[in-house]
Amino acid sequence: MLARVESDAVRSPVERTRPTERGDEPATLTQMLDFLRATMVVKTEGLSDAQASSRPVPASELILAGTSLDEIARSEGMDFNLRYALVHMIEETARHCGHADLLRESIDGARGQ
Repeated sequence: MLARVESDAVRSPVERTRPTERGDEPATLTQMLDFLRATMVVKTEGLSDAQASSRPVPASELILAGTSLDEIARSEGMDFNLRYALVHMIEETARHCGHADLLRESIDGARGQ
């Protein structure tokens, strides 16, 4: 069962739905990624275009990618399945949510969830 996450702040037009806690692997992983992506939208709501496009810290040059879970991907010095890539995307998106908290607070003082 999916549960909507409520906030004390102004209600967002983006629905953050917690991932299932007992789902199969693809559902759990993709729902977590969707939840974290929605979190990023919530964390940037209310910023002006100028604020949202400002760079309070230097930009990163990291790139994320991934498709199906059972295929093998190869990179310099690495062979991994795309399940690993998806988990890495979840980890990186969660990290970016934390960075968004810091950036938002530095822009206008708002604090995240």
